[in-house]
Amino acid sequence: MAENPTTKATVAAKSTAAKATSAARSTTAKAKDAASKVADASPVSAKDATSKAKDAAYTVVGLGVLGFNKAQAQARDLVKTVRSDDLNDKWRAQAADARKATSKTMTEADKRIESTIAKIEEAMEPLEDRLPAQAREVVRKAHETSRDVREQVRSKVLSA
Repeated sequence: MAENPTTKATVAAKSTAAKATSAARSTTAKAKDAASKVADASPVSAKDATSKAKDAAYTVVGLGVLGFNKAQAQARDLVKTVRSDDLNDKWRAQAADARKATSKTMTEADKRIESTIAKIEEAMEPLEDRLPAQAREVVRKAHETSRDVREQVRSKVLSA
């Protein structure tokens, strides 16, 4: 018996939502681990603190990008699957619901990542305050760069 396109779309949507949620949880756990390591580290010099802050920022941004890319790829695969079948209006409505669920999951993942980044930045503040002016400036620029990258990733992923 041939598989119903609606069933395929529903199964694909559920799978995509589960994978996106899993990716978000994994990214959040990795970011928390990175933040914990940075917070536990006691820098010997301003140079070490600056290096650790930059590493933590790049790690968080990288993990966020990877998580969002994975979720975006899964959403694209779902859209291709749904578009490749000859669906009537009822099936198209079900596919739209699946896209909404995926979008909601991606938005939730975005919120979790932003929350984790805020915690990391909060943990870094006491270290940054002890840095010399030049090192503080480097850390400030790293924060600005990571925010810009996150905004670009967010706009591309959430609009997909």
